Amino acid sequence: MAQCSGEGGNHATRIWTANCAPTWEAEEQREKGLAPEEAGYAARRAFGNPTLSKEKTRETWDWVWLERFAQDLRYASRQIKKTPGFAIVVIVTFALGVGANSALFTVTNAVLLKMLPVHDPQHGAHWGCQSKTW
Repeated sequence: MAQCSGEGGNHATRIWTANCAPTWEAEEQREKGLAPEEAGYAARRAFGNPTLSKEKTRETWDWVWLERFAQDLRYASRQIKKTPGFAIVVIVTFALGVGANSALFTVTNAVLLKMLPVHDPQHGAHWGCQSKTW
């Protein structure tokens, strides 16, 4: 087992590692009067689940998001192979939605958002209907 840094010092001077924390806790439990075996169990309970700690640390420092994205892509490809008819309907619906959105934006951009190609737009004519009140 790896040696813990700062052995013999107080908790403030020790460097905490995943391997040493249960050992320190077990020492404290033995100092309180527990049997060595019970002190070990108490230390593991106080420290918590080491596998969970490793997973949380890995999620913080690794590229877990990329692995999960790749896993999602593999799952999606399996589902597409499993039900190709449904997959085609979803893909066509998505393509039609993107196409309709692009067409509407193109029309809106051309009609409303772009300036008209005229020399002096401030002196343009106003088109519209004037209604006479009776």
